[in-house]
Amino acid sequence: MTESRLGRRCLLVSLFAMALAKGCTTMHQAVDGLPTMQANRMLELTFTTEGAGDLADPALDVAFTDPGGVERVVPAFRATEGVWKVRYASPLVGTHQYRTICAGEVNAGLHGRTGQIHIEPYTGDNPLYVHGPVRVAEDGRHFAHADGTPFFWLGDTWWMGLSRRLCWPDDFQALATDRKAKSFTVVQIVAGLCPDMPPFDSRAANEAGHPWTDGYGRINPEFFNRADARIKHLVSQGLVPCIVGAWHQHIPLMGPEKMKRHWREIIARWGALPVVWCLGGEINGRSRPGKASGGLEAVMPHDADAIRASWTDTARHVKATDPFGRILGTHNVGSLNVLDDDSLLDMHFMQTGHSGLSTVQCGLTWFAAKRQAAHRAPMVWAEGNYQWLWAEGNFDDQLQRHQFWATMLAGAAGHTYGANGIWQVNRQDKPFGPSPHGFNWGTTPWDVAMKHAASGQLGEGKRFLQSLPWTDLVPVENVRFVAPEQKPINQTGAKWIWPPASRPRITLVGTAFDLPADRPIRRAALRIACDAPHGLTLNGQMVFRTNKLDYREEHGSARLFLGAGEYLKPGRNRILIRVDRDPFAAGSGLLAHFSIELTDGGTLEIASGGSWRWSQPPLGWPGDVIVLDPSEWKKVETVAAPQSAEKGLAFGTPAAHGPRCAIAGNRLWVVYVPAPFPVELSSLPPGTELELVPFNPRDGRASAARSIRSNAEGRWRWDPPSQAGDWVLVLRRP
Repeated sequence: MTESRLGRRCLLVSLFAMALAKGCTTMHQAVDGLPTMQANRMLELTFTTEGAGDLADPALDVAFTDPGGVERVVPAFRATEGVWKVRYASPLVGTHQYRTICAGEVNAGLHGRTGQIHIEPYTGDNPLYVHGPVRVAEDGRHFAHADGTPFFWLGDTWWMGLSRRLCWPDDFQALATDRKAKSFTVVQIVAGLCPDMPPFDSRAANEAGHPWTDGYGRINPEFFNRADARIKHLVSQGLVPCIVGAWHQHIPLMGPEKMKRHWREIIARWGALPVVWCLGGEINGRSRPGKASGGLEAVMPHDADAIRASWTDTARHVKATDPFGRILGTHNVGSLNVLDDDSLLDMHFMQTGHSGLSTVQCGLTWFAAKRQAAHRAPMVWAEGNYQWLWAEGNFDDQLQRHQFWATMLAGAAGHTYGANGIWQVNRQDKPFGPSPHGFNWGTTPWDVAMKHAASGQLGEGKRFLQSLPWTDLVPVENVRFVAPEQKPINQTGAKWIWPPASRPRITLVGTAFDLPADRPIRRAALRIACDAPHGLTLNGQMVFRTNKLDYREEHGSARLFLGAGEYLKPGRNRILIRVDRDPFAAGSGLLAHFSIELTDGGTLEIASGGSWRWSQPPLGWPGDVIVLDPSEWKKVETVAAPQSAEKGLAFGTPAAHGPRCAIAGNRLWVVYVPAPFPVELSSLPPGTELELVPFNPRDGRASAARSIRSNAEGRWRWDPPSQAGDWVLVLRRP
């Protein structure tokens, strides 16, 4: 089907679905002549102006008084020329009063209208109505429904899901159905002012265009009319829309007053639904729109302080305008310090970079900081390593499980998954294309990305955690790998190597090697020492790298990476190390050694030496680098390192690479083991019988419970099964 025919089909089906939605979601039959809706559901009232004229935006508020005497002033919105609507919801059964408030001398008869509505008990099974909207739980660390029922945030990232790229209704509903079936509970979606493109780029438009007319002249009601059906559908499926107001590049181009106007429209449209707010995307990342400006001039000072003040002012406006008190967070980049007043935020909604295990380390570091912060709030890792970002297979299932379990055991109230192809809505017939910086994040279509096994595995992990008292879990540092003793590095045959390059730019060093197809890999340990900032790629997957957005470990340290076996495969394998500074210091360079165990008990070793190769290709974007094969590159130079240098190397396992543990009182321990090496738990009750249940996060199955016993020092060691893979261990006091 051609793009134009597909667009016409999507438009026609969209119009039909909108008509159905309008007819079935407004209100129930009147009770005693009053407009009626069930508790917690959205009721919509329509007001028309008297005469032919129209009013400037905004103009109309409606004050509702509930049966308990509490008044809430709800902003209305202009649906079409001369037609205004207000949306209201309440958990309180009974009769509610309302009166209209229209400021200004000319109000076209909208001011002072009064009436009543009726709320009756809810009779369905949607948890967002049965239990009420999401709020911050009493412990300040988690989320709960209005009635106190715990809410587990498992989010999915659909930044551009309100655009016509995700065709309504077929595509949008198919993705929602899939996510509901996999136990997702939240969808993060942007209200039209999207990332990774200039303003008014056609890729952000829905069937009615953009949320603002050209140049941010005026709100475009038709954009929101079309978006309504999508947001309502998410709620109908029990999925909470986390609505992001705008990406960072828009505020200097439209100014804070129009950003507040934008947020008023969002609140008027969707505040009566059980939604969550995200103030903006990457709001503390860049103060200048740069290539994302689309040629528009800034209308306000765009130094970092002015931008920060504008977003803080917008947050205060959201709090003051929203009569329903929905949760507010904001999407950061590179730092947790986002507003002038942290108390405006109801949740710590955190974005890291996209650097593999370095990103996991960043998330763990930030979580530890926010657990100690004066402002207590639930923590959510809202964006991390998107699956298949930059290249197919990158940041694959194992890393998705690792970052989920690591953060959930670090005190998180939830976790957000992301798949490249879904966040920007790549289509089979029309990929998203390059971002303003000129590079492409990847071309995987959204309907291929939807089927990644990891999205289901995270849902299984959520369900398993919910079978435990997961809101009582507190992170502890009482678990470590017990790695088999490694051969001294000077007995492995590994050589210090460096390329003879002299140009100061990125250098790639690596080798290709074969593993037997008929002898499965059990596990592998990789040791790397390098005196320069560097990153590791195995078989096209970025394992870790230094990056300004993420936590950076000390350069020059030697790493022991015990999860390397999860990235290997039978047949041809590639190891690639990206070095971000050259030339290497004379007499040092790069040292690497692979120790690979097979399930039949055999071992293989791969060591740095004269067969390794190097290159300086004219590439900088990670997606262009991680897929390369070093077989045809130039040979490196080698030098035997002095004994003193070798003895000084202490290969340590970075915290992000290792196991994690959280406990509930002194009765429950939950451990994530990211690689099949033995682990030891300490600080257990000494000499005590405990029940052990291993859970396989790859297939969602728990093994039969068995008894184990801690030793007299309160320690216990677990030896993993013979096959590769990560595990979750649950220990309970009987």
